[in-house]
Amino acid sequence: MASPAVTLETEKRNILAKIFRQLFIPLLGIITALIVGAIIIFISGFSPLQAYGGLWKGSFGDLEAINGTLATATPYMFTALAVVFAFRAGLFNIGAEGQIKIGAISAAWVGINVGGLPSFLAIPLTLAGGCLGGALWGAIPGALKAWSGAHEVITTIMLNYIATFITSWLVGADGPMKAPARMSQSDQIGENARIGTIVQGQPLHWGLVIGVTMALTVWFILYKTPLGLEIRTVGANPSAARYAGINLKFILLATMAIAGMLAGMAGSLEVMGSPGFRYRYNAALGSGYGFDSIAIALLAKNNPLAVIAAVILFGALKQGASQMQFDTVAADGRQLPGDLILMIQALVILFVAADQVLRWLYRIKAQGGEGVVLTRGWGKAE
Repeated sequence: MASPAVTLETEKRNILAKIFRQLFIPLLGIITALIVGAIIIFISGFSPLQAYGGLWKGSFGDLEAINGTLATATPYMFTALAVVFAFRAGLFNIGAEGQIKIGAISAAWVGINVGGLPSFLAIPLTLAGGCLGGALWGAIPGALKAWSGAHEVITTIMLNYIATFITSWLVGADGPMKAPARMSQSDQIGENARIGTIVQGQPLHWGLVIGVTMALTVWFILYKTPLGLEIRTVGANPSAARYAGINLKFILLATMAIAGMLAGMAGSLEVMGSPGFRYRYNAALGSGYGFDSIAIALLAKNNPLAVIAAVILFGALKQGASQMQFDTVAADGRQLPGDLILMIQALVILFVAADQVLRWLYRIKAQGGEGVVLTRGWGKAE
């Protein structure tokens, strides 16, 4: 019989081997994407070393760059979790963009009205207001899916448009929330409703810490609670879930509401903490987050903990793009086209998300694992 010390050592080796297997393919994907990108950069007449040197300098080169990368990644932490959470129930949440906007405008309204209260009341009330707005907006496609069979892809896309129009009207020319002498912006929330930045003068706010906490919380809910088991069962096989006595309508509604709450939290924290938005709702907030978040969720393989690493990678690619372009200016004035930088970002996501392509390229044997159903067709839950 093996001694406890040997058993513990074996367990450690197994955990390390499992971590290596989980990280191997994503790291291989990133390296492959950078190699392909380097070839394209070279063919385009620029130096790959200069380009990637600029990318590193702009994203992790100094404290300011790291701060910018993490600040860029912070809202994506929540919106990507919103997509991951819905994926686990077999729902394709394309509505993160609308949910973040509704969450942000709700938080702005609450923050303007309760900003005079003490901070220990104003901050949680403002955050709760944004979360509630996002949750209600996310619950709509969940309810439509549960009781009418309306496909969530269609309803969330339509709700994105509706959210954009509603928020644009609220801060538009004659909108009730428009700030005087400001275009498409609300008034500032009260000072007591704001959360501070981690480093004075830098954009990174405490939303990053809340985001990491939420990633751990989502993982715990999905894998350590009865609700998470029911969500994953519905996502894997709705018929088996129904046979097991799981209330499908409740799960679909609750899943989309929680997903909406996560996206709404992103909007709230941007209003409450991001110096870039000057503690007010801005109509530009949230634009493009929906599809970016889907890419990040795929990059993280729908794993809530992997979302942390995926959003930092995504933030680094976005943050370092400008420096990458600046450092590749040629003698004749030409510089690396912005579209080429976006293409390299897409290559990273493509090679990491499409791991079957990598396995085919490198002749790596596929391994079994928990599959995730991304979406299903039109039809009622019961």
